[in-house]
Order: sequence, then C-alpha cells, then structure tokens
Amino acid sequence: ELLVDLPDCFTSWAKCAGRVDWTTFVDFTNLAEAGRHLGWRTLSYGPQNILEHISWRNITTSTGSYSVPGYAILANSWTSRHVHNWYGRELLASAADSSGWDQRWTSFKALLMEKPRSPSAPKPVVLLSPSWHLDSQDLHNCWRLDPATLPLTDWIRRHGSEDPREALALVTEELNMQMAREYSAAYEEAQLSVRLVDWLVAAEGCDNFRPAKVASILESEGLWLNLRRRLLRAWEEIWGTEAVERIARAVLLRLSLLGNEAVLGKDASPAECLGE
Repeated sequence: ELLVDLPDCFTSWAKCAGRVDWTTFVDFTNLAEAGRHLGWRTLSYGPQNILEHISWRNITTSTGSYSVPGYAILANSWTSRHVHNWYGRELLASAADSSGWDQRWTSFKALLMEKPRSPSAPKPVVLLSPSWHLDSQDLHNCWRLDPATLPLTDWIRRHGSEDPREALALVTEELNMQMAREYSAAYEEAQLSVRLVDWLVAAEGCDNFRPAKVASILESEGLWLNLRRRLLRAWEEIWGTEAVERIARAVLLRLSLLGNEAVLGKDASPAECLGE
C-alpha cells in the first residue's frame, strides 16, 4: 500500500524516497568526499544499527541517570523482528541447503550527511554513537585490523610495505579465505560488543563497570555467572552462547585494565576497542 498512486518506484527510485528499499553497493568514503566538495558534511557513519541511536531512552539507576539507545534494550525485549535482524551472523539456514541463508543485515552500513545553512553552523546532535572512520588513515591505533574495509586493502596497510605488490605476493588462496572469515566475524562482533555495553549501562549504570568493580566480577565465579546468565537471556538467541560469553569477558577484561596502558596495549580486536 506504500506504493499506491506513485510512479514506477523501482525504475525511478528518487521519486519515491522513503517508500522503497534503496539498497546498493556504495563506496561511502568516496561518497562522503564528493559530498564535502558540494558543501555537505558527515554527521555519522557506521553499521546500519547506529540508527538505533536516533531514538534514545533516559534511564535512572541507583548510580545516576543515563541516555542509552532505545531499540535493542527497550524493556529488555525487541520492538520488531526488523530491528532483531540488524544483529547476528549471516549463516546458512541449513547445513544441507547451501542456497538457503539465515539473512541478517549486520553487514549493512549507513552514512548520515547534511548540507548546513552555512559552513560555520554547529553540527546537530542526531546520534549518541561516535561515528566510525571513513578512511583507514583515521583508524584508532587500538584496532588490530580494520573490518570496515576490504580484507585485501587492509592486508596491504598492515603489511607496511611501500609497494603493494610485495604484500599481495604473500596472499595465497587459503589466506584470502581465512581473512574473509576473520574480517566478517570481526565486523559482526564489534557491533555485539557495543550493544553489550549499551545494555550493561541501561541495566546497571556506569559505576558498576569501573575498573576495580569489573575486576571483582571477573575474579568472582558467582558474580560472573550471575552476569553471564542475564547477558545470555538478552542476547543468546541472536549471537549464541559462545560469542556472547567470549566478547563479554574480553570487553570486561579490557575495562578492568583501563588506566594501565603498559598492560592494556594497542593491538586488540575491534570488539575490545569499541567496547572500551
């Protein structure tokens, strides 16, 4: 019914903005740069689920008041199956059927731009979430790899050679397949870690996740099992037990080391860095 009395939207998408699913393969870095030359500026970039941050909830706990994204943690439930599908791994629905996929939209990205009234106009606060980088040169030094870009592109950067051909000469078919799996998992799990932190803040506030308190949770089997049970209740359906437990412990461990830069290090997974 959304298309009633409209032109042929699927051959004239621009006439039907907001009425059809306009999905394509986009080089967001070049798109943002082209927009900049035309007077546009980037407000936010990242996985599609950053759109959750457009709507937030004000929550009061025993430790203070917080603003947190509203959808994924709303009343400890999911507002719709569509938001539900923004998360999780894209896996085969059946091991016996290679053509059937349990589709998630975890790999989809969103770029939010505006054309301000004047170049000096202040940027509006549309999203609570920090923007992801659009250029690998802006990558935080904590990240071991950059799952937001193509694996081969990042392989060349990580290799550090002045001649890209030297890095590419080391890539075998087996390594190429390994990197594809590694980068896909890293991108998915980076989003899980951010949502876990949002959920923890919404559930208990920030004070319970200061370094000393986080360390006490990890050192106490009873405290950890209690937290683990609650995390699985919220996220196991989408991510599975292993991923939720592993990413949660990794994020908590890194939080417990904040302030100890010598131990913390800078060579961590994107999930650990974003969770921090």
